[in-house]
Amino acid sequence: MIRFSRLSTSLMLVGTLAVAAIPGTAAAQEMMPSMLVQSTPSFTVVLQVGPAAQMMAPGASMMGNDAEVMVGQVGMGDMPAPGSSMAMGQSSSSSMSMGDHSMSGGTSNSGSMSNTMSDMSDMGMAVNHHLEVHITDSSGNVVNDVSPVIRIKDKSTGVSRDLNDVMAMYDAMMGPSDFHYGQNVWLPDGQYDITVMLGSQSALFRDVQISGGNMPMSMTGG
Repeated sequence: MIRFSRLSTSLMLVGTLAVAAIPGTAAAQEMMPSMLVQSTPSFTVVLQVGPAAQMMAPGASMMGNDAEVMVGQVGMGDMPAPGSSMAMGQSSSSSMSMGDHSMSGGTSNSGSMSNTMSDMSDMGMAVNHHLEVHITDSSGNVVNDVSPVIRIKDKSTGVSRDLNDVMAMYDAMMGPSDFHYGQNVWLPDGQYDITVMLGSQSALFRDVQISGGNMPMSMTGG
């Protein structure tokens, strides 16, 4: 998982190039999560695909484990702000409405999140990857009030689909500062175009090479 909330595109690109330039690091790179970065006029979008993650509701007893804590489902109400009592699982209410956001489609209630937690299949297959996007604005602030649509195109078949049940979430070890959007997904090894649509703006990641099955995957593209 990405271990920071403010993103520096230049530093990430330099870091990636530096690792790639070191001889004998191919095996090590396969064990490291990979990140791809694209920008729109208003946003910086970081795409990461890794092994399928354990998903849990806020306030679950396993909060200390390395898992993804879901704070709501995109398109089902307003998104709780990172660090709020609802995002931390401290509210007993099933409603997650936090007011109006001009681009927000919102989140589901805790019941819907429980259903998503138990669903470890995608397209009729057991999930084998976790896809997530971190979004920041031009000032580097985490964006938590948008409803991203994540479209995946299999380059080998030409078939596109939108990722179902995109969730707002954060890494349990990092806490709400790690706010991002994503979901577990079934992705056979291959090459994909992945588009993150944010209202009228889109970030297109071309020729993303996915491999690794249940192992931390290798990912290239741009």
